[in-house]
Amino acid sequence: MMADEAESKNLPPVLIVDDEEVIRQVMRDILTDSGYEVDVVENGEKALAQLKNKTYGLVFADIRMPKMDGMEFLRRAKHLTPDLDIIMMTGYASVDIAVEAIKLGAQDFITKPFNLDHIRIVAERAVERKALKKQAEEGEYYKRISLTDGLTELFNRRHLRHILGTEISRSERSGRKFCLLMVDVDDFKVYNDTLGHPAGDEALKFLAWLLKHHARISDVVCRYGGEEFVVVFPETDVPASRIAAERLRRIIEETEFDRQEVLPGGNFTVSIGMACFPDDATSADELVSNADKAMYHAKRSGKNRLAAWTDISETARSRPSEQRA
Repeated sequence: MMADEAESKNLPPVLIVDDEEVIRQVMRDILTDSGYEVDVVENGEKALAQLKNKTYGLVFADIRMPKMDGMEFLRRAKHLTPDLDIIMMTGYASVDIAVEAIKLGAQDFITKPFNLDHIRIVAERAVERKALKKQAEEGEYYKRISLTDGLTELFNRRHLRHILGTEISRSERSGRKFCLLMVDVDDFKVYNDTLGHPAGDEALKFLAWLLKHHARISDVVCRYGGEEFVVVFPETDVPASRIAAERLRRIIEETEFDRQEVLPGGNFTVSIGMACFPDDATSADELVSNADKAMYHAKRSGKNRLAAWTDISETARSRPSEQRA
């Protein structure tokens, strides 16, 4: 796509920095097909030269490269253009590397080999974030905060409806499924009543951070209300969603929360209900409702577990929802 066409769609130019030619070519093809103007270079030195001569909205940079590694490029690029969104890529991931990259100013961190479709989604999310930031700078601050939850700073229930509309349209166009998780904290009332609402709020903020931090890069995390959260897995089928959901559940179970010993089980856990479009629902409301019913089934089955709508018997599906616990 030509530069003037990309400008007409308000898509920022993208720079790809990777010493592997096949990665550069594949990523360029995917992003070009999505409407972006894309430049590619093979090392950090050439990338810095590009940044001095052209304004980019987004950069994908590998960590291991000759002449100048990705971390040094990241450091210099953020010094040169502080508000530039840079997403680091590597096939040699570790927690220490990820933490260092984020501290140096990386917007995100993805691990090779990656699902190439996620590259397009990551770019879309970065553009959305940039647009929200620009709106705030132009006086659209109150519009932006109307879409986020004041306590956790996650997207709120209102914005979830917009997100689901977008994902349903995407699914209908592409033929790809997407899944939704309804995540509810087990026995949260006990924690709140024992320690007070301020402690409960801090626990919810920490849980929100855990979900956001450990969700996949293309996922969307929202606060649905109270101690209930929603996670949307774009372009993800049931088997892959099960794996991602179980990973989140285990992370929460294994993470130490402040004064968690007051809970019946001695630690924080969540019950998760999952429903997928279009297999389990034909509308956003039905998708949320079925995920919510699946979550209640997980509660009835002993809590601290995942229940998928497809696994629940017709008899269990017809049971009325009960008060959360």
